[in-house]
Amino acid sequence: MVVRHRVVALPLVHEPGAGWPADFLQRLLDPSPPGTRPEQRTTMADFWADSTCGVLRTTGRVLPPVLLSPEDPDWVAARHGADPDHRHRLALGALVRRCLDPASVRDATGLLVVGSLPVERAYTAELQVGRRTLQVAFVSDQTHHTILAHELGHVFGFEHPWGLATEVGNVLTREYGSPYCVMGTARRFDEVCTPVPAWAGAPADTAEFFRIAGPRVSLAELVAWGLRDRGRRLTAADASWLPWVRVPPGESVTVRLTDRDRAGPLPAGVVVETAKARRFVLEVRRPDPRRGVDWDGGLDLRRWYQRADREPSQDLHDGPGVVLHVLESLRRPATWRELLTNNGRRRAHRAVYVGTIPLPAAGDLDVTSAQALPWTARLLDADADGVTVLVSADAVVPRMDLRAERLDDDGWHWHVWAQTVGFERPEFSWQLAGERLPFQGVGHGHRQSWTAGRTVTPPRGGNPEWRPVRLDIQASWDVVCVHADRVAGSFPLGIRVSARDWIQLGTAAEAEVSLRLGEPAATDRARGVQASGGSPE
Repeated sequence: MVVRHRVVALPLVHEPGAGWPADFLQRLLDPSPPGTRPEQRTTMADFWADSTCGVLRTTGRVLPPVLLSPEDPDWVAARHGADPDHRHRLALGALVRRCLDPASVRDATGLLVVGSLPVERAYTAELQVGRRTLQVAFVSDQTHHTILAHELGHVFGFEHPWGLATEVGNVLTREYGSPYCVMGTARRFDEVCTPVPAWAGAPADTAEFFRIAGPRVSLAELVAWGLRDRGRRLTAADASWLPWVRVPPGESVTVRLTDRDRAGPLPAGVVVETAKARRFVLEVRRPDPRRGVDWDGGLDLRRWYQRADREPSQDLHDGPGVVLHVLESLRRPATWRELLTNNGRRRAHRAVYVGTIPLPAAGDLDVTSAQALPWTARLLDADADGVTVLVSADAVVPRMDLRAERLDDDGWHWHVWAQTVGFERPEFSWQLAGERLPFQGVGHGHRQSWTAGRTVTPPRGGNPEWRPVRLDIQASWDVVCVHADRVAGSFPLGIRVSARDWIQLGTAAEAEVSLRLGEPAATDRARGVQASGGSPE
């Protein structure tokens, strides 16, 4: 299966001759011409063709630049892309209507607006252009390769894979959560991105653009994109490099994968399907200098240890290994037309990063998913050409578990994650110290601070005292971050979460954990309460 996109680029300049030259921008959007050396095939079209195993093919067309004043109010507002009221998107829409003839995008599937002045952040918005609705990416000539590829990914229909918790705009969220996907990166640009060569003839002042590139799009997000975009299905019938295998509950399957040339018999990844059509994606991701362009060249844990200004990495979430994602089938609000024709609901397939089995193998580091139906991946063998993985699926009684992680040595900063097993579509309600937090849906976050009276135990004994303590709380759908101002002593803080399933009515669970803030030694453990209303599969 091949999907073709045509992107039209609209340059905005603050003075004649500013911004990327038209020939550079045109080359950037098109596939590299025949005869280009393999290591210089670094255009956007090259990247997306490589990342999607040839599924996505793109071309571009560059319009004449539009001259604007640097003080143009719409341009100024559009460049401030962190506005929580989304005025920047309205301003971008006004810019497009002023500067673009709708007839010029009649044959386009997306629009790229490139400015010659810096932007606070690049973003993509769905805008009405004439009688059509287009995805419009807004960047500047100071945008790096990774960011431009990310925004064009949105134009093509790709979304953020979830996974690791990251602070975005002062809110803790699991969005952008896969370090192994250009659509996520988990804000680990220094760890997962890599420089790539500019092609011969590229202007010297564009060298910075090529300094931050990769990683590839994850196969999990590629499958999710195929499932949600107009009902496309990426199956073994469409792509021999991505077979689908089924594992019944209580059984296991052995798969052999490779990250090398796909001309051989081994697949690049595999979709493992368990009961109730639960899907998990495994793929091998590691640097390979034999490739023409090594988009995954940054996936090397040694880079952390070689940098004097960084602490050694404490996790394996940005290094080479067998990478595992789960595909969640969520429900999200529909368009007005769908509200009238489809009971107001539609499926939203989302890739969620679970973990990595490191390569070369380092001890018994199996990866277990607690998403919906539990399963375990175990590395059996690895060599230069591929790896062998054993995948086991377990029967399950619905339940919820809490995991607490200390983020500092003194115990003043904690993250708490909720994970459900056997839930179709969980929603969480959080309580801290008896105070209920506002409900957060998928993709939303909340931050608040309050002062609460706590019983503080002095560090060297003595009678406990009742003192006011200031707490800073960041909450998203399934994770809460707690930070307390330091006091002389330690005190307990109870966190309780309730979960219910929007699809399997009657399936619910509760769990709680008691943290000891200000106490270096971890003495408290999470306690899960078994769910009600579920049955084994």
